[in-house]
Amino acid sequence: GYLGSFEQLKTVSDFIDRFKREDTLVVVDPVMGDNGKLYAGFDRKFAQSMANLCRKADIIIPNLTESAFLLGMDSVPQSPDIDTAADMLKKLTELGPKVALMTGVTNEEGKLGAMGYDRATGNCFGSSCQHIQATFHGTGDIFASAFVGAVMKGAGIDEATETAVQFTSRSIKATLEDPNGRWYGVNFESALGWYINHLKGE
Repeated sequence: GYLGSFEQLKTVSDFIDRFKREDTLVVVDPVMGDNGKLYAGFDRKFAQSMANLCRKADIIIPNLTESAFLLGMDSVPQSPDIDTAADMLKKLTELGPKVALMTGVTNEEGKLGAMGYDRATGNCFGSSCQHIQATFHGTGDIFASAFVGAVMKGAGIDEATETAVQFTSRSIKATLEDPNGRWYGVNFESALGWYINHLKGE
């Protein structure tokens, strides 16, 4: 999640070193930027430190912008094709994590979703849904939380990705239907019933 300083990065890094065991799943969502730019207060030095934290994770979930900065790329590719996205994902796993999952990408026009790469199997996977022309803060957090929840319930990473994409999409649609949605944030609560039933296989 969002870490706003080098000190916080170090605190989390030290926490992982101290408490991680063989059966511990470490997931890092390297929140740093979006839409081709880093958030205010962050720079490439911070991105490099975030990359060092990602080395300790089993799974990382950056968006397209964050992926480019983690890799030290000169610019963020706009609407990368499948081969470019797959190459980025493979390089992300070379940082250390077993799985890299990148949000904000698609292989179909008019759709948006996530694409991942599993270093152990060499497989790429992904999921997409209709691209909703709206921007809300917090959708990345919702995606990451839904993904981790599905994995902890026993879903494979490809299935968990599909679940997270669908849950995020449903949450955005619910927000658009809510006249107060933009004020109170993403209305993920309205999609929780679907999420719970989906995890139960209903």
